[in-house]
Amino acid sequence: VLVYPMDRPAYSRLCRLLSLGKGRAGKAKCHLEWDDVVAYGAGLIAVLLPDQADDVCGLRLRRLREAFGDRAYLALTLRRRPNDQLRLYELANLAAAMRVPTVVTNDVLFHEPARRMMQDVV
Repeated sequence: VLVYPMDRPAYSRLCRLLSLGKGRAGKAKCHLEWDDVVAYGAGLIAVLLPDQADDVCGLRLRRLREAFGDRAYLALTLRRRPNDQLRLYELANLAAAMRVPTVVTNDVLFHEPARRMMQDVV
């Protein structure tokens, strides 16, 4: 789940949430539970990043909608794999059935600019 703060107080809660996760996991790591995200979720927009429209996705989307209401979204991401069009169609239908709006996102292809040449080859 991606979260985005809508205002300054939400940004403050997001910082506290990350501090909580880092405090639990130790240096250079972060461990958060769903209950943590919900507890600090006021003013956050939440975006579910599913891979496919299966039962697990449906359950997670329902929980997201219950916790975040009209601030819950489902991401549609082109992964450049076989059957992408069908996968996106099924995800969009699931989101519509659950009354959760969709948002289009890009896929992460490399984590630092120096890796771009490798991604261009792939």
